[in-house]
Amino acid sequence: MIEENDGDVHLRLSLDTAYANLTNSANDQYQYGDLVVEIICVGPISQADAVSACQGYANSIPVPDVGEHVTVSGPYVLDTEHYNWAEIHPVYTLTITGASIGATVNIEENLDIVYANGGTNDWLGPTPRMLVIAATIDSGNQYTETLSLYSTSVSTEQITSIGLYTPGFSIVSISPSIPISFDPGATVSITLTIQAPDAYYHGPLDIQVSAT
Repeated sequence: MIEENDGDVHLRLSLDTAYANLTNSANDQYQYGDLVVEIICVGPISQADAVSACQGYANSIPVPDVGEHVTVSGPYVLDTEHYNWAEIHPVYTLTITGASIGATVNIEENLDIVYANGGTNDWLGPTPRMLVIAATIDSGNQYTETLSLYSTSVSTEQITSIGLYTPGFSIVSISPSIPISFDPGATVSITLTIQAPDAYYHGPLDIQVSAT
């Protein structure tokens, strides 16, 4: 994000794969391969010949934080004064559609425990129930979370499987490995590495645990 003397804010937008054809060789050479996105009349103006251009105009476009996932609309043009690089200028709409990669977000998880006796409240507690997990999603669209489950049983019990039932998600690894044994009255921390369909998912995640 660059604040210009004419009051505009320039963003270097790293494009999702589907839009990679919107940049050209000048973007590669002068803008690190990014598309230039220009929000006009945002800040104070110190460039004299730009003062009149912003008179009577109140900017309503949000300026995103670096790293946020956004959707932008506006005229797609070549900047003939700057090597003909491609840009969106001016921005008509900008919507922040997701958290930045590396940010920690809260994901609501629906935990469904399948007990052998068909009950809804047994040695791992009631089912179904909701958990709120703080997850940090990396650039490979994976995140790691830890389930802490407590056994109320007076005998040794086991988890025989853990699965995800939200489309697009999958479990990469489970530690400790299945089956997972619980001693009487024990608390066991289970670490899941989960593959997400993208880094910006917001919504419920359905996890099913099968318990003997």
